[in-house]
This record gives sequence, structure tokens and C-alpha cells, in this order.
Amino acid sequence: MVFSAKSLRRLSSSVYVQAVLVSDTVFLLTLFALWLESFGYDAIHMNGICQSNIYLSYVGSFLSVWYVVCITIENYITICHPLKINKLCTFMRARVVTVSLAVASLFLFVVVIPITKPQGTGHMDPSDNNTESRDAIALSLCALPDCTSECNDADHTPVSAVYKLFELRA
Repeated sequence: MVFSAKSLRRLSSSVYVQAVLVSDTVFLLTLFALWLESFGYDAIHMNGICQSNIYLSYVGSFLSVWYVVCITIENYITICHPLKINKLCTFMRARVVTVSLAVASLFLFVVVIPITKPQGTGHMDPSDNNTESRDAIALSLCALPDCTSECNDADHTPVSAVYKLFELRA
């Protein structure tokens, strides 16, 4: 309803609301793929798709939070500094902030892609009434690599993978 009127689409707050809508949808789609995995559908339990799902969930959740912060800041300016609304709360400024946050999140979480991998079998018993263990298994199917007894040196931890990726290690 709000986005059907052209005058409302040109408000800066509408830009943030649309951005929250998109980021929440992306995040919910990644959760839906994970939920399908818990019922035995190999939706994300493949190399590449697993990493993409984790990456998109991080980006979507990060953007959702920060777009709500943008809405809050805009509301603060509207209430506490009403004379500065026309200068600070413009449609173009909202678009620049929205796109900047999106680009920043895409670069910020790219490190997740090389350090995640599918784990486990991907199949669980949906009739299992122990939802806590089922959720824990579902979340571990695609996660950061575990450092267990076969990799007891510091070169196989997720942190060292980040260092190797950016060649920050001496």
C-alpha cells in the first residue's frame, strides 16, 4: 500500500523500509533452505551452495539490523532536529546509505565463503521429537570447519584461514 503511491515512494524512510524488506526476505530464504535440510531435502548440503547460504544469511541479517538502525536515526533526526530534516533526510542520501551498507556487507562477509564447508550427512529423521538436537544438527551441516583431534595445529583453525586469505600472517 505504501509503495503504490508515488509520493510515498519518494520519501527517504521508504528507501529504508524497502531495504529492510529485501534483506529480511534474503535472510528468511536462507533459513527456509536450512529448514528443508532438516527434513531430508538436500537443499544446501552441497559444496558451493552451503557457502552461499551461510554468506547470504550473514549479509541478510547484518543488513536487516543496520537498516533498522538507519530508520531509528532518521526518526531521531525528525523528532529532535526537525529543522535539519530537509538537509539530512533526503531520498538520495537514503539511497547512498542503503547501497553503501549493502556493498560494505558484501565485502565484509566474503571471508565466510572460503572457511565454511558442508559437514555431516545432510539427512535427519523429521519424526525426531528432540527439536533441540535436531536444530543443532541442522546448524552444523554447513558451518565453520571444526578443529578436532586430526587437526591439532594452529594452521587449521578458522582464524588462521582468515589470516591466510588476506596474507596477514608473518
